[in-house]
Amino acid sequence: MATPPPTALWQGPTLVLDCSTTHTQIGIIENAEWIAFSESKGEALETIFRSLDRILKETSRTLADITSVAIGIGPGSILGLRLSLMALETWRTLPKLAHWQCYAFHGLELQAQLLYREHSEAIQLISDFRGESWHLCSLTAGTLAPLRIITSEEIKALEGPLYYSPTGRGRQTMPRSDYTEAPLSLSALPTLAPMTWARGIERPELYLPSPPVFQKWDAKPHRGHA
Repeated sequence: MATPPPTALWQGPTLVLDCSTTHTQIGIIENAEWIAFSESKGEALETIFRSLDRILKETSRTLADITSVAIGIGPGSILGLRLSLMALETWRTLPKLAHWQCYAFHGLELQAQLLYREHSEAIQLISDFRGESWHLCSLTAGTLAPLRIITSEEIKALEGPLYYSPTGRGRQTMPRSDYTEAPLSLSALPTLAPMTWARGIERPELYLPSPPVFQKWDAKPHRGHA
């Protein structure tokens, strides 16, 4: 399957889905505008399908009318991201949806672009990872740097305005007090047109900041946190 062109994102109808936070954000873009958008707080297992049903009824559309789908692949809530990916993979098994063109995006990168569009300044955007480490998305002069993991000590040395995007799945102690909270919101997404905010893919995979580590299993009970 050929990788779909970025222009198809804006032409649509494109179904956009992100479950990287405590809010399920889902909508349909057509001709660079939302024709429906929903943001619901709650478990993704319940909100994905309920919200999808609502926006399809609102627009008098069916899944078969959708031509492209863009899905958030993280970083963020692992459970929410996995559920959204499972939903997409299930839909794509249906013959009537075989025409779907697939895209993936990082919520942090998208949010950084939205902040840059609003403030026209260098953007340093972080979100929680684990321990004393964070996800970092940097955007300078309109150019995104690759996502990376950064320590609390490194955050103290970052230059320029600092933004924080909470996932809602637990919060670490911020290493600096001079930051602006900027929750991920896709509602302003059409303001990015005609910028490319997602990449065409054949099969979506969740964002992993580092390769998974597998340990030998034994029958003893284990306790711990992911």
